[in-house]
Amino acid sequence: MSNYQKDQTIDPPKEEISELFEEFSGYIDATVEVNKMRAAAKVATIGSIVIHKSIGVVILAMVFLLLSVGGAFFLGDVLGEVYYGFFALGGVYLLIAIIFLNNKKNFESKITNTIIKEIFK
Repeated sequence: MSNYQKDQTIDPPKEEISELFEEFSGYIDATVEVNKMRAAAKVATIGSIVIHKSIGVVILAMVFLLLSVGGAFFLGDVLGEVYYGFFALGGVYLLIAIIFLNNKKNFESKITNTIIKEIFK
């Protein structure tokens, strides 16, 4: 082999491949960190929404309970016996519960869609 042929052989540039690999691994690490931060932000957002809605539901439940007791006493007074009012209101709530439970799939799909929209927002 002549000197010219030796100079013409292609040796893999080891330093360049090493630098490229280091840059690529740095890019992968940065991408992983960004995705972790995005996931943490989504979890924090969903968590704060859940906490906010839960507090609202608890407050509304207390208001609803007090209004229900007052309504039951009022109905009982109108119907002649206090316990009649509680039975009447209990029957109304039973009817509402049956309607709610029969629409379970529709309710679940709305909640699921809301959560998915929030995750991919």
